[in-house]
Amino acid sequence: MSKALFVALEANEGHELEVAEFLRGALAPVTQEPETRNWYALRFGLREFAIFDTFPGAAGQIKHLLGEVGRSLLMKSFTTLDGIPDIGSATLIAAKPPGGRLLPTLGLHVPLQARAGQEKALADFLSSALPMVVDEPGTEAWYALDMGSGHFAIIDFFANVAARDAHLNGPVAAALMARADELLAQAPQIRRAEVLAAKVGPGKSIRSMIPG
Repeated sequence: MSKALFVALEANEGHELEVAEFLRGALAPVTQEPETRNWYALRFGLREFAIFDTFPGAAGQIKHLLGEVGRSLLMKSFTTLDGIPDIGSATLIAAKPPGGRLLPTLGLHVPLQARAGQEKALADFLSSALPMVVDEPGTEAWYALDMGSGHFAIIDFFANVAARDAHLNGPVAAALMARADELLAQAPQIRRAEVLAAKVGPGKSIRSMIPG
């Protein structure tokens, strides 16, 4: 079963640029990990960062956590990061993997909490949303995650603002909001991100040159 990690990071005040550059530099060792299928370094705000990556199974997930980037992150928690990274393991419910059309520069992270008793219904909804996303040419990649204990998430990627806004105003968002009261314990939070670096498939990787 395909797995994923969402690792939330917060930079210590004054170390934001250093964390951004570390994440850009982490792309090189990740490209040498065959079981790390897709890998994205994200920046949400001044001090908020994250890593999102996918794997064919739990073994690849563990190898990555014990690899160069995982070890380096632990060391950074004593210097440039505000505490130990928050590592969330997930199962992939559905995914539109990157197709190599355009390289992603922007992302969305939408955490979702199921209403009690609606966990399966929410998982089924996310699975059923995949065909709609496949029909969105501007959505370069889309992932629906089961984070466990009634927590889910959508993470998706776009080449530009127009594509991101088209998705936010598209059928998946409309369908989710139409069933929000039924499926969700609270309104979804939409978090916008810049993609600092990404491994999106064999021979395809990017490293943002935007200053941190």
